[in-house]
Amino acid sequence: MNDFMLAAGTCILTGMLTTINPCPLTTTIASIGFLSGYGQKTNHTAIVILLFLLGFLSSYLVLSILLASGLIAIPDISRGLQQYFSVIIGPVLILAGMFQSQLIRIR
Repeated sequence: MNDFMLAAGTCILTGMLTTINPCPLTTTIASIGFLSGYGQKTNHTAIVILLFLLGFLSSYLVLSILLASGLIAIPDISRGLQQYFSVIIGPVLILAGMFQSQLIRIR
């Protein structure tokens, strides 16, 4: 049972790492082809491939949740930048001008 848990964790991790690849279609086909030769029994092979697909789908789910929540937060970020950006950027630009005109020197 311990070997099966290690293989299951490896399959989920492989599925997650496959989504990072620039061409996931070919690596998915290659990974499923490799994993289909893993098990001696048909049950093992099906479970291993399903775990791989679970890792693959869960990483896409996490990415889509992060992207959607980021897009939903854009109006709040915009409002905050409009309110506080001028307060922050003003002193920064004054200091940058003082450094360029050498009124302030760094040793």
